Amino acid sequence: MIVRAITSPAEASQVCARLIALLPDWFGIPESNSAYVAGVADCICHGAYDASGTCVGLIALRQHFTTTLEVWWMAVDPGRHRQGIGTKLMAAAHNEAFRFGCDDMVLMTLGAESDDPGYERTRRFYLHHGFRPLVKDHMGDPETPLIWMIHHINRNKAAG
Repeated sequence: MIVRAITSPAEASQVCARLIALLPDWFGIPESNSAYVAGVADCICHGAYDASGTCVGLIALRQHFTTTLEVWWMAVDPGRHRQGIGTKLMAAAHNEAFRFGCDDMVLMTLGAESDDPGYERTRRFYLHHGFRPLVKDHMGDPETPLIWMIHHINRNKAAG
């Protein structure tokens, strides 16, 4: 498995669209999905590529100010879950945060008030990678319990 930067906005959008199609339980709102496909084109993206050259995971990052790197979007092919791909993508994000001199990484995901088992696994993944709950948010929709999570960067070393 090779993780590398995706410098082509078109490639990032294409990979995002393909992964969304594979994950309907995580990405089931067509309007949001369109926004993700368009939005990754403006992000710092890294893809995880298998031996055949297929991108099986994508992480899209946005820098805020000089202090914070946001994990704006992330997905791994469901047939490849629990194989360390997400961990490698998070290491790439950590290295970007280190490179930019950021103090923190943040992300938003579905909160624990949701009974969605997929997002329970998602939150556990982020907790395992050093993120902790920061703020509850509904973005104006009380039916959508969201949570912001934060991870303080140890700038003494880059991830491996």
